[in-house]
Amino acid sequence: MRSFSGKVRGNAILVILMMLLLVAVLVACDNDDSGGAGDVDWSAGFSLPIGGGGHTFTFASLEGWFPAVSINDNLPIWQEIEEITGVTIQWEALSDYDTAMQPRIAAGQDLPDLFIIPPTWGNQGVYRLASQGMLTRLDEMLPLHAPDIYAILNQYPDLRGLKTAPNGNIYTIADTPMFVNDVVVFHSMFIRQDWLNNLGLPLPVTLDDWHRTLVVFRDGDPTGTGQSVIPFSGIGLRNAMTTFGGAFGLPVGAGIGTAHWWYDDAGNVFSVYTMPEYREFLETMAHWYADGLLDIEVDRDEANFQSLVATNVVGSFVHLAERELQYDSFVRAGGFDDVEHILVVPPHEGHQLQVVKRSPTWNHYAIPSTVENPELILQWINFVWGTDQGVGLTEWGIEGHTYEWVDGQRRFTDFVLNNPEGLDPYNALRSLGAANTILVRTPRDVYAALNEGNNAIAYADILIGMNAMVEPFPGVMPTEGEQAILDVRGPDFNTFIEESILRFLMGVDSMDQFDDFISTLYDIGLEEIREVRQAQFDRSGMMD
Repeated sequence: MRSFSGKVRGNAILVILMMLLLVAVLVACDNDDSGGAGDVDWSAGFSLPIGGGGHTFTFASLEGWFPAVSINDNLPIWQEIEEITGVTIQWEALSDYDTAMQPRIAAGQDLPDLFIIPPTWGNQGVYRLASQGMLTRLDEMLPLHAPDIYAILNQYPDLRGLKTAPNGNIYTIADTPMFVNDVVVFHSMFIRQDWLNNLGLPLPVTLDDWHRTLVVFRDGDPTGTGQSVIPFSGIGLRNAMTTFGGAFGLPVGAGIGTAHWWYDDAGNVFSVYTMPEYREFLETMAHWYADGLLDIEVDRDEANFQSLVATNVVGSFVHLAERELQYDSFVRAGGFDDVEHILVVPPHEGHQLQVVKRSPTWNHYAIPSTVENPELILQWINFVWGTDQGVGLTEWGIEGHTYEWVDGQRRFTDFVLNNPEGLDPYNALRSLGAANTILVRTPRDVYAALNEGNNAIAYADILIGMNAMVEPFPGVMPTEGEQAILDVRGPDFNTFIEESILRFLMGVDSMDQFDDFISTLYDIGLEEIREVRQAQFDRSGMMD
């Protein structure tokens, strides 16, 4: 609101008139849904350099995806952005972000000018901090200080909804992979075509085909060296094996993250673990694990898994489809030149295959309410996340180095596509700070250009043609009351599920105990959490 000051002189009538005028102004401002001014100086909006230049902000972020460099080193992409915006960023990129930041946020001390709200990769912490008055409200500043963000949110109302708190206000700008999610297949199945050729095997289609293939991989010496192999693996076995769930009528990705929950045709939300099909699926996977068809290591991370694949012992696995050539290169680097990974459609046994897309938003970035000039930080975010120039830098990189213009279109250079250091296209960009974890908004043309040499988009097109790509369970921001329930019930609920599923898988617990597992889920809050998820689902409009 504009502030009014000064002494009121005169008689009582003048005082009353002034009070009425003030009330009218306040009401008008409260009813204005066009993004009103608030307590912000609207005399100078977004322009470059920001605020005339010469500003320094602190920014706590995730560390980058390429471990050979650090975001803290102010990589070349961010140097370019600094030159254009006139803003110097003092980075605090953290690999253990949630652990490091949650105590600082709880104390309300030592907060940077811009930070990701923990827990990362979701929106669960946003409204709680907003309700505590810790966050700057952004929506009232967007039209003037972030006009590009404002235009994008108006163009995509579903996206605006994902960033809007239950009280109708916007407090964060989020990583937004949604513009490429139709062609990015997170749960993509890879198999070694050269192993199939060596063993005279056809491409597996059904679940029974896959079982036979994995048995022959285990017993048939597919490498010709006599070494033991791992027929099926992945980054987090519990996540990877969900690709076999389609054969039981489960969504591929069921039981992971928000896919603990799913819904029927009437919009009724339920836990996937209560489905008879999930029990049958898990029992089958436990048999496969006991028979040595699945990786004995259930919790591999990216680095560990890459090292494993490079030893030429993995016959099939699950990862992003875009990693096809990258994993070929890992094996070839180990001296195995005949490697050929190919992408295959998950088995689905006559069921309608459902491959769950990635979440449309990831990390949520906020400005503390204690910051003196939040509009300047928002203008910087607008450049990086909202403008074509900013996204060109964070996704395409530096003109003349990572891309060039050809017939009016950007094209990646050999530094990206045929990197002299042997880096895959993504890591070539990440070595400079692009294509990374910071304020993500990846356009489809970037993804297409990065994947010209592989089958990622063709694979997605096959699944789209099968009507198999489905939206994830909606990640609508929880209310303060809902968040309180999730805070109390969620940790024990999620930990119990994680530990129990692995115990069933590894044969530590018998499947005869599965009913007890379901009963315990109800005891520790399944129905309360389900009611929260139902309310979120109803607000999402997915059934409209």
